[in-house]
Amino acid sequence: MKKIINTTNAPAPIGPYSQAILTGNMLYTSGQIPLDPKTGELVMENITKETTQVMENLKAVLTEAGMTFENVLKLLFLLLTWMILVQLTKYMVLILMLQQHLHVKQYK
Repeated sequence: MKKIINTTNAPAPIGPYSQAILTGNMLYTSGQIPLDPKTGELVMENITKETTQVMENLKAVLTEAGMTFENVLKLLFLLLTWMILVQLTKYMVLILMLQQHLHVKQYK
């Protein structure tokens, strides 16, 4: 049996799809963009703030489904340029370093 997941803490779908669908113990999420659900504005200052907003949106969807990032098996980032990839990589390294400092469970 599948359950449609929707939350007002993430951007509402703008097409005929759901934020996520839960089937059994698997959650399939739709892509996220750096849209602030509180203001309806795109966060476009820099890749760090954009990525943070996307991850907050995804976190809201996961929370609504009763899950956390510990349940995530795969993330896919779609980027426009290699320069953005370099900036995103630096940002993700900082996140991983923070997780290790906070002793967050890591999957290898």
